[in-house]
Amino acid sequence: MAISINGGGALGIGPVALMCEIEKKLGEGWISKNAAAFGGTSTGAIVAACLDEGMSAEKIRKFYRDNLKDIFKKYSLWERIKDLKKPTYNHARLKELLMDCMKGKCSDWEKPIFIPTTRLNGKKSVEKVWDRGDADVDKWFAVLSSTCAPTYFDVEKLGDTWYADGGMWANSPIAVLNAGLKRAGFRDDYRILTFDTDMDMMVRVEDNQTLLGWGSYVLNEWVARSGKSGDYQVMADIGRENVHVLSPSANGKKYKLDDVADDKLDELEKIWRGYFTEHEEQIISFLQNT
Repeated sequence: MAISINGGGALGIGPVALMCEIEKKLGEGWISKNAAAFGGTSTGAIVAACLDEGMSAEKIRKFYRDNLKDIFKKYSLWERIKDLKKPTYNHARLKELLMDCMKGKCSDWEKPIFIPTTRLNGKKSVEKVWDRGDADVDKWFAVLSSTCAPTYFDVEKLGDTWYADGGMWANSPIAVLNAGLKRAGFRDDYRILTFDTDMDMMVRVEDNQTLLGWGSYVLNEWVARSGKSGDYQVMADIGRENVHVLSPSANGKKYKLDDVADDKLDELEKIWRGYFTEHEEQIISFLQNT
């Protein structure tokens, strides 16, 4: 069984809350111990990496709840006026946290992990996936580079190459994970549990739009959903019965990926925990392959 977690900033608290419910039923640290591989983009990269480090779901939840406000710490207006290239948030605290809890190189991860990022310059493909083959790259950098969403956080440099958010091309890493497992020699009898942070929060349009209207709609509503095609591709490849998509509904409410107010995080946790309660039998059965 492999775990795939989508990007989505603070929305990542939802999947982690559901993981806590799983581990209440199956035991602390069950996911980290029993999953064979992980895939994660942006906030999903943080969760995936923490699981590969052996952390329990509750410990990851504490990591999020204790630090999200510091992770989304705004640059001052004066700093952004002085440097017009400054994004909204300073991710220095996230960098410190990742450096502290993720020691060693990508090759040191115990289990296979696949983390999409985006190269911004250089001759190689702009689509990059960090995995255990990147023996010269620090774990923390691989994860941090996947979270560097333009306009939200600074992009990061390694050598002569700049890297940005993996969500620019693979907000859902399920297809990347599936391809990585095949390249690593896994047979086709594995299963993938994927956490979809989108939560069906799209604004609906009823007619044609202006050029600006379509641009805003596509950017804000569809870019993050582009990874939905990966679900269909992987289901066709390894069998629909071997893919379980966890995707609760926000019931028409919009949650921003940078809204770290306690009440919003509480709401997200409640939605995902409620989703687990509603689908507990199917989820546990899929995990235990019964």
